[in-house]
Amino acid sequence: MAEITHIETLTGLITLDLAYNKLTKISGLDHQSGLTDLWVNANSISGMESMEYLVKLPALDVIYIGDNPVTKEAGYIEQIKANCPKIKQIDA
Repeated sequence: MAEITHIETLTGLITLDLAYNKLTKISGLDHQSGLTDLWVNANSISGMESMEYLVKLPALDVIYIGDNPVTKEAGYIEQIKANCPKIKQIDA
């Protein structure tokens, strides 16, 4: 699965575990305003646009994003914190 699709009707999600799915970006979560935990570790997410997309998840306070190419880019943690003011945990 390269993209997150077919979850727009699941508007009550709190935790979403998409680890190990070959995702290339974070998107398709526009209707998940109550999502607090997002697990996207061990995918193929690259590019800071996925970090910028997180602003659409205002309740997000936990993200597991390790083992993705984006984690090798300078400033990715700061970008997550800037877009997710409630974030308490990034990876372990």
